Amino acid sequence: MLCPGAARAQADPWPQRPVRLIVPSTPGSGIDLMARSLAEHLAARWGKPVVLENRPGANAIIGTEAAARSAPDGHVLLFSSDAAFTINPHVYPKLPYDPLADFAPVAQVVTFSQILVAHPSAGVASWTALVAAAGRSPGRLAYASLGTGSAAHLMSELLARSAAIELLHVPYKGFAPAFQAVLNGEVPLGWSNIFAARSHVEAGRLRALGIAAAKRSRFMPAVPTFAELGVDGLAFDLWFGVFAPAATPPALVERLYHDIAQWMTDPAVVERDFLARAYEPSGLGPGQFGVLLRRELAARGPPARALRAPD
Repeated sequence: MLCPGAARAQADPWPQRPVRLIVPSTPGSGIDLMARSLAEHLAARWGKPVVLENRPGANAIIGTEAAARSAPDGHVLLFSSDAAFTINPHVYPKLPYDPLADFAPVAQVVTFSQILVAHPSAGVASWTALVAAAGRSPGRLAYASLGTGSAAHLMSELLARSAAIELLHVPYKGFAPAFQAVLNGEVPLGWSNIFAARSHVEAGRLRALGIAAAKRSRFMPAVPTFAELGVDGLAFDLWFGVFAPAATPPALVERLYHDIAQWMTDPAVVERDFLARAYEPSGLGPGQFGVLLRRELAARGPPARALRAPD
């Protein structure tokens, strides 16, 4: 019964109107800049405008729900990070979307890891010093996050649990204000992608304490992994990916992936938009991306549920 629909999806002219690319983040963020590059490529390839729509708020819930409720005809796509799909479902009991039932994975674009940074005024130049300082003043050493249930929130609580310390959570509405708060010394600790933090670490404006990855990053090889520092279970591969609403015809999903893959494998894009910003290219297609999504959703459940928001 699905074959005639798939055949029509291939035969009908598409896109028939401008395509909306929803980004559940603020303008100027890393994912926003990458989505703008993709939108420019797709608009040139399709001969139709691809309008980037920033819908931040509620830890990506607002923009993600908007995409989930859109018609499954390829005219609305979502460019999102992993937290909306693998952490939010465990944290928010009344989440207005289902990460598996409401979406068709199209492409995992890049992966990356985050580093824990400290403002010099905090007086913690190493992970050992941080543990000692937190032990002397339980619940007073604060860290900034992108919001309740964000990857930064989850990783910080896992760190605190591993070291038997208590940290103070200070949530912000997105990466930019959280990172700026740490850079200005308003909050002593926070998480950052390598691209945003590297120049500040090199200039001494921030101190890098560790990276939440399975191995050291080629972009900042001097920063130790938390496993090297004696903290297990903190190897997080974060990612950006493209999704379509559920029930989008499989033939259209494959076409979307094919056209996005042209962008992901363009050497100029890889150098300028991926490597120069310390992102590792991925390129997983619908099937492999779907398997990864299910695996990570299950694996992040136990630690993420400890952050569950009240009913």
